[in-house]
Amino acid sequence: LFTGNSFEMLGEKINSFLGEFMGLNIFSFETVEQNKTRNTADSIVAFNGQRLVGFINKCSEIKGIENPLFEVEMGLSNNAADSCEGIIYKNFYERYSLFSISNW
Repeated sequence: LFTGNSFEMLGEKINSFLGEFMGLNIFSFETVEQNKTRNTADSIVAFNGQRLVGFINKCSEIKGIENPLFEVEMGLSNNAADSCEGIIYKNFYERYSLFSISNW
């Protein structure tokens, strides 16, 4: 289980304000820092018939996720072009946000 920006290093590369850095190339996604300010938001995602309520704090977008973990109903996603958050592959789970289960 990876949370927050720790999973960004598992992709092909990270484009930051300091330059381009090679990732570990375990997955075929790319991370791009969008601005120098943090984006923070509450979020609601769907997972296994449950709604999870969470909070995201990041300044980057992740593009090219092939197997997203959550479908975002409200809040920030991997990037502005889709409504997915995190990644799942076999027994590997990653998410940017912190979540708790909600029964509503």
